[in-house]
Amino acid sequence: MFRFAILFLMLSASSFANCFDVRPSSLSIEPKLKLKIEKLIQNTIDSTNLTSLSILIGTSSKSVYAKAFGYVSKTKPNSLDMIYDLASITKVFTASALLKELESKDIDISTKMNKLLDPKNTNSLKDKISIEDLLRHESGFKSGLLNREFGQNTEESWNNIVNLIPTKKYKRFLYSDINYLLLGKILEKVSSETLHKSIERLLLKPLNLENTYFAPKGVLCGDCAPTSKGQVVMKTHDPTAHKLGGGVGSAGIFSNLYDLGKFASIFLNKGKFCGKRILSSKQVREMTLKKHNSSRGLGFDISSAYSNRPRGDYFNLNKSFGHTGYTGTSLWIDPVFDVFVVVLTNSVINPKAKKIFLDLNKSISTLIGKSFSNNKSF
Repeated sequence: MFRFAILFLMLSASSFANCFDVRPSSLSIEPKLKLKIEKLIQNTIDSTNLTSLSILIGTSSKSVYAKAFGYVSKTKPNSLDMIYDLASITKVFTASALLKELESKDIDISTKMNKLLDPKNTNSLKDKISIEDLLRHESGFKSGLLNREFGQNTEESWNNIVNLIPTKKYKRFLYSDINYLLLGKILEKVSSETLHKSIERLLLKPLNLENTYFAPKGVLCGDCAPTSKGQVVMKTHDPTAHKLGGGVGSAGIFSNLYDLGKFASIFLNKGKFCGKRILSSKQVREMTLKKHNSSRGLGFDISSAYSNRPRGDYFNLNKSFGHTGYTGTSLWIDPVFDVFVVVLTNSVINPKAKKIFLDLNKSISTLIGKSFSNNKSF
């Protein structure tokens, strides 16, 4: 009986390890599409200020293509294991963890933020704002913080943030880091632990994401793509996250292609990874469907102006979803075609490379979307 139990555990562990083939075979993707992708990316790197790019394409069951191009710095070649500052893709991790925790505590997304954060400074408009409003960027908060709005220390800065008054139109979409700063703080209140620990408990450990974390301040990182010239330590590029300690609900998570592939796959598997329930099917549905007159789900972008490039011309409008990051990162998922695309760069290292990445991101998605729409990818 003991031997049988050990054998069962070994087989279960092996099955879990192999149930999602995160490192694809070089022959997994249709050769013509592979050549087109590689020619497009390599030509861009050879002829512009964009010096590197990593890409992963996958389905609900496996990754089908992965490649790292170029150099992330003058002396550091890019690699498939390279760790990137995800910037605003952090928001999707925050939304996923928060909604999972709210569901376990039976707290509805219609709950008003003031009930959970109890600010000293409020008004009639702020009293209306719900968790859902924050998730959809429809709260009325402006896009970001001014330098003068930070305090003398982290505690004072958070006090200022919690007591901000919205100045924009309520229920109108305005992409705002403030929304996700507050959502991160709400997660801390609901879970009674730090944001970092909550995301680790709710997402990173269940998915076995060993290369995904909020950057430990000042830690040397040989496998990290720098976001400024000469950078050798882990440093969150986002200035707000950096001032608040390195990782917040809006930015600060670092990861690599393979971990993001695992994360993306759960949204093609109705919340499961290798048969293990990570998110509820209801949560996945709410995160990936928009309401009438809304351009976003609860965390994911679906049809806002920011979605045009990562969606490309062929991924399904209003049915595909994803998010981008200012540092040059992109995640897009199409459940109709059963495909996800992860694109990682550190284009922010060179100001001239920013628009190049954005345009290339659209070209890559258009190529892949067209191939999957014609069922010619395999």
